[in-house]
Amino acid sequence: MLYDGETFQHGGRRFRFITEHDDMGPPWEEHDGHGIVSEWRHREGEGRRTGELVLSRDRHSTQYYDFRETMALAKKDGWGCADMTDDAMRDAIAVLQELEAFDRELVENEEMEPEDAYVFDPAEIEQIKLAVVVNADFKYLKRWCDDEWSWVGVVVTLIETDEYGDDVDGERASLWGIQSDACAYIEEVAHELADDIIGPLDDAAATAMMDARPDLYAMES
Repeated sequence: MLYDGETFQHGGRRFRFITEHDDMGPPWEEHDGHGIVSEWRHREGEGRRTGELVLSRDRHSTQYYDFRETMALAKKDGWGCADMTDDAMRDAIAVLQELEAFDRELVENEEMEPEDAYVFDPAEIEQIKLAVVVNADFKYLKRWCDDEWSWVGVVVTLIETDEYGDDVDGERASLWGIQSDACAYIEEVAHELADDIIGPLDDAAATAMMDARPDLYAMES
């Protein structure tokens, strides 16, 4: 694992690695394939609605994730790729039970008709599996909202040596819009960026060598 400011070797050269903050917006606005997120609502006015979970709070305002509508979207679009572990299944069931309890409360407060209330059926295994997929997306977005990860840019700089033997910065390459806690991928990107720096330098060195000694590198006619 690489740490900010650390140097690493690649292709016989030395590089410095850092990450910098990227001010990209919310994941659900930057990329497709995420659930349905509400606009900010004032708590005193519009509150939580049926099928929703609290995603983020900011003083007197709240954003919600429409879990049940996202389940419908996920089914329509064929979402997949979630781990169907026992813990994930239990978490998804807990969410569905919470949605059921919230609707029951709305009915008791005469804010919803009983026939419109969501009723969780533990026998509907496919619904539970779908909820696992949607819950994974909800947790991913919530972690961003809770500042548990952010967008960063990976910046790699070639370290060269000047005529006095001191380190100086050389060519630099970067890639942005990367999840800050994707440690393995960040390290992979760092080495790919080092390749991007090395390639043109090696090409330029080879061209200079051929120009200097055309007699050695002349093509046979």
